[in-house]
Amino acid sequence: MARVISPRRSVSPVVLMLMGAVLALAGCQVQPPESVPFLTERPLPARPVPPPPFPGRDTALLGFAVPGRDTSFRYALDPGSITRGRDGVMRYVVVISAPGGVRNVLYQGMRCGARQYLTYAVGFGDGPFAPVRRLRWRRLDDGSDGYLGVLYRDYLCDSFGAPRAPRAVLRLLRRPGWTEGSGDR
Repeated sequence: MARVISPRRSVSPVVLMLMGAVLALAGCQVQPPESVPFLTERPLPARPVPPPPFPGRDTALLGFAVPGRDTSFRYALDPGSITRGRDGVMRYVVVISAPGGVRNVLYQGMRCGARQYLTYAVGFGDGPFAPVRRLRWRRLDDGSDGYLGVLYRDYLCDSFGAPRAPRAVLRLLRRPGWTEGSGDR
């Protein structure tokens, strides 16, 4: 004979607790990652920074390749200009040389965690630097970004989005393929 369950039978306390938990969680809101303070960098105001000395034509620059671009241009960093500020910004001078000898020289900063860059000053030929009037942090695109993407991915920032130590950047520029040791942060 089949047993009939009475509709008056009480619900188990475990089932009631599970139902309460489900109802409580249904009312919770999930915060987007941008609103979680420890996952994002604080906004950093774009402030002028005095440039280093303008690199002369005899300055020993460290070149790097930019794949997929016009290979007639040469890209290089001034090794004496690479710094990591207390604000976490990697600052450097990049020299872009055209085949005819024309040089574009930029003093820039990069925020690795925020994937942003800023140009502080520009210069041509033998200088001097001219400060950029309207400073603004710009976001690196998810694409290649040309030389900026190469600097971000291969030299200035590690795989976790943290700025590298200047000596590690110099090692990478001097010996492509070198990987950081644990003591080079």
